[in-house]
Amino acid sequence: MKVQEIYVMQGEECRIDKASEGILNESHVVVGPAKIVVANGHFVSKEEVTMEERFELVAAAIKGLKRHQWSRITQHIDMTYNSKAADVRIDDSELLKINLQKEFGLISPSKAIEAFKKAAEESQKEK
Repeated sequence: MKVQEIYVMQGEECRIDKASEGILNESHVVVGPAKIVVANGHFVSKEEVTMEERFELVAAAIKGLKRHQWSRITQHIDMTYNSKAADVRIDDSELLKINLQKEFGLISPSKAIEAFKKAAEESQKEK
């Protein structure tokens, strides 16, 4: 029995067509992350790719890369994440202010908790 595993990365699609005697019987579209198992040319099952499998994929992919090649890859990965994050906006500046005050020791943790509760109550009133 020939078994093949296909890994579909995050956000990518894989289409699996099942045919017998040259006639298309079924078609499956799988969106990653996923691992697809194909036995004797037939779609068997799919499941999400585990973190361990992701580590194995990354380790296999970077084997033999030079430092400058890896740097270019990570640069593009970071740019992709940053472009997605560019749409994120701070919608509660009061909570940001409280967090910064707490982080820099300008208010005590207990006062920060009180301020968080007050901000949450005001936020609920606005809704």
